[in-house]
Amino acid sequence: MCSRTSAAQDKEVFPFLIDYVPEFAIRKCKEELNESPERKERTLHELRSLLHENENTSGLQFHEDFLIQFLRRNKYRIPDTFQHFQNFVVLNKKESYLFKSILDHYFETISSKYMVLLPKRCPDGCAIVIFEVGKICLVSFLLSKFLSAV
Repeated sequence: MCSRTSAAQDKEVFPFLIDYVPEFAIRKCKEELNESPERKERTLHELRSLLHENENTSGLQFHEDFLIQFLRRNKYRIPDTFQHFQNFVVLNKKESYLFKSILDHYFETISSKYMVLLPKRCPDGCAIVIFEVGKICLVSFLLSKFLSAV
């Protein structure tokens, strides 16, 4: 669902695959996180040096945008960001299958008969899924199958 504030600010509909940060998101970062180019550069440098010194992350290279997502999530607090990033790396090593792309045959499962992922996003950037309840045969519908499909 779209939030009221975002929907009221911008009426633009975004494509499902988006390769830029919308203007409203940049404004929100400046207002709520006090983000500035200097602060972003300084904290990125600090985070990269911590990652370089850590044995789990020292040999890994990360895109700047990827690191910025972690910084924004933690409101530019370096210790929290570093801890969350370490958790991400450990999870990626232990459960690497979670980070691989989804094969096409998974979209031909039971859920594809009554769930559709739309090619556009709502104004605040959320993906939109249509769930068609009328297409479900409730006699053969098992909750466990539904949960595994979702």
